[in-house]
Amino acid sequence: MTDVLNFPEKTVESVDARANLRAFEDRILGENAVRIDGKIERGHGSKFQKLSAAAKAEYAALEQAVEAEQRLSLATNELSKAQAHHAQAAADVKKKTEQAKIVSA
Repeated sequence: MTDVLNFPEKTVESVDARANLRAFEDRILGENAVRIDGKIERGHGSKFQKLSAAAKAEYAALEQAVEAEQRLSLATNELSKAQAHHAQAAADVKKKTEQAKIVSA
């Protein structure tokens, strides 16, 4: 049954969404676009406000890809922890079962 829980290390090819978002920002808004905490400034009068609806939609999709990639990374880490915990629990069960056989023999 433990084989069922052994997922491949990478089930989704890394897209590097953050790099794609940055390339889009550099291409559309310029490499020197104003950033606050690493994010494009979106306030009144900003270059972002002047983007077309289509460009804003593409930007939103890229942001969603970044968020999805971050969630995938967190989930992958949690899966690795759960698999290690499961393997340890299975080893503990096996050890206790063997000890019980020795004691009862």
